[in-house]
Amino acid sequence: MTPSDEQSPYDATPTQALTTLAAHDGPIVVDLDETLYLRNSTSDFLSSARPALLAFVLVKLVEIVKPWRLFGRSDAARDAWRVRVLLVCMPWTIARWRRQAVNVGKYSLNEPLADRIRESGQSVYVSTLGFQPIVEPLVQGFGLNGVTVVAMDPWRSGDRERGKLALTADAVGEQDLARSAVVTDSLADRELLDASAVPLRVVWPDASPGETFGRVYYPGRYLTQVKRPGGRYVRKILKEDIALWILCTVWVAENPFTDTIGLLLLALSFWAVYETGYVDNDLIAHKHEEDPALTDEFRRRKVTFPAWVPLVWAAAAGAVGVVVARLPSSPSLLDFLLWALVIWVSLGVFRVYNRLDKGTRILLFPVLQLLRTAAFVVIVPTVPIAILAIALHVMVRWVSYYVYRTVPGGWPGGAELPVVRLVAFVSLGLLLASQLGWSVLWSATTLSLLAWHLFLARRELPAAIANAHRIDR
Repeated sequence: MTPSDEQSPYDATPTQALTTLAAHDGPIVVDLDETLYLRNSTSDFLSSARPALLAFVLVKLVEIVKPWRLFGRSDAARDAWRVRVLLVCMPWTIARWRRQAVNVGKYSLNEPLADRIRESGQSVYVSTLGFQPIVEPLVQGFGLNGVTVVAMDPWRSGDRERGKLALTADAVGEQDLARSAVVTDSLADRELLDASAVPLRVVWPDASPGETFGRVYYPGRYLTQVKRPGGRYVRKILKEDIALWILCTVWVAENPFTDTIGLLLLALSFWAVYETGYVDNDLIAHKHEEDPALTDEFRRRKVTFPAWVPLVWAAAAGAVGVVVARLPSSPSLLDFLLWALVIWVSLGVFRVYNRLDKGTRILLFPVLQLLRTAAFVVIVPTVPIAILAIALHVMVRWVSYYVYRTVPGGWPGGAELPVVRLVAFVSLGLLLASQLGWSVLWSATTLSLLAWHLFLARRELPAAIANAHRIDR
């Protein structure tokens, strides 16, 4: 349970809070984020940076490295470091924010609370864990005269660690604070509420923190934040789809290193477009299905997904991927055209699939899986055992999907599918070797694909062996 969800004796409805403030005689201390300002000031500042993708990368690097821990600071210093990296590496951001803040503040101002503050005639303090250079131009845009801003210095990590109570007491004075009314949305401000005469904890219905860099696109964002929240699905793609691409070709490539790099770029290109099929799938389901299987993240829609930016990513990554995968040779125009054709066919098939009834989708599903599993073969060479592995991969997924759509309760032995694929690969591999020569079994491609199948079945195989028993004894 978060501080926003927890109940407390300070809780008041917006109407109750406004009525109480109208009768209050004394200073008023108002929280900023999601209270007077119905969004999050730090998040909006970070999201305002341009170029947005560069800002996103810089902030993500800070979050990964956690430099504040090197200085013995707690995670409370995280936001200060995120702001600092933009102030240092993209110093034009603060000037851009000052120009935007006036309009941003007007559109996201809590008008009923602002009106009550104007009418009160009391000393008003906007107290926030936000940062002075960000907050001041925002509050100026509110048009509230005589308001004192109590905010953090982004260059002093200790401000956040001291806490809002200490900074507010310095600005207001302990005696005036003791007779003040405090309005906040979070019980993280419990100490400040306790120190006031009229503590009001109010959750405003229109408040939303938004999503930092919610409009920044990169391949995989919709999958990890909306379609399949978390990173498990992307890890599945890496260990099943992209790993299969690499193992099917790396041992027969002229230059294994450039072949692998080229395949990774082609995979980025492919998934940038294929992901748009998932977006379209959710949108169609939301509009036309009676009981669509949509995540809560889709309904909240904090992340936007532009229509044309994925195509730019796909074109750029695909062009470079074709060039690198063909090294040391030079690609032909036909190579680029073939890859573009695969991308557009994949996009088209996915869109047709999304608009078909669920029964008919069963027939088109293997086509989608074939495109997803074998797109790379139009650019790089492979061998018959690899084609066998690709066909098995498609068929196992098709069978699983068929059962999912037609059998109540789903596949009864779904956990054994990796074992089924392993047994089928060994059996059909022997059949292929009987025709092409037994040396096929000892090739690097065959052995690496066998190891890959064993890896995918590593959890199910021991259980399958342990459960095996004779029925005639």
